[in-house]
Amino acid sequence: MLPLRLFVSYSHADESFKDEFISHLSPLINDNLIEVWHDRLLKPGELLDERLKAELETSDMVAFLISADFLSSISCYEQELMNAIRQREKNNIVILPIVLRNCNWLQTPLAKFVATTPDGKPIVDYPTQDDGWTTVVKNIRSICVTYSTEDNVLTVTSDQTKSNDGIIRPSFQKWLRDTQLPIEHSHKEHVELEDLFVYPEAQFQIRVELTH
Repeated sequence: MLPLRLFVSYSHADESFKDEFISHLSPLINDNLIEVWHDRLLKPGELLDERLKAELETSDMVAFLISADFLSSISCYEQELMNAIRQREKNNIVILPIVLRNCNWLQTPLAKFVATTPDGKPIVDYPTQDDGWTTVVKNIRSICVTYSTEDNVLTVTSDQTKSNDGIIRPSFQKWLRDTQLPIEHSHKEHVELEDLFVYPEAQFQIRVELTH
């Protein structure tokens, strides 16, 4: 089963929160449910904007670690958040608001999405931050299990359920593009799985339940 690709968007002022989040995600990573990407995985010499755009386009989920610093960051808010919302309209990625500290996030486009804690409770308001992260990761696991189908190809959102249209996951599309086959073809130098893949006809109805 292909893991879901999770993009983590955060302000560098909240780096310690990001590190805690990644640590709590370890069971999901070890179970091959997700693979995580964040900007600290950039390599020297890479083009920052191009790599961020590419990672967003091939992600299945984007986690936003929300704080006043996040909302004031041009990179986080105007680039990553707005691009993710556009990608959701195009590829139906899952947007995961994670409120770190109290801030006016309900006056932003993120207010349209259900938070990963009950009523958007900030991580710092839990008895311990570990308690908050445990709630977040339980809900992300629930989404991963529901979001993945038996063959790990199709996903469906509430909008598609109404129209009964299957949607190919961005990570699966990337795999189709990146996997080449040792087949000769008169019109193509390289034959990729994407050239051979036939989009299936299927109808699914799924429901994601967040634990409290």
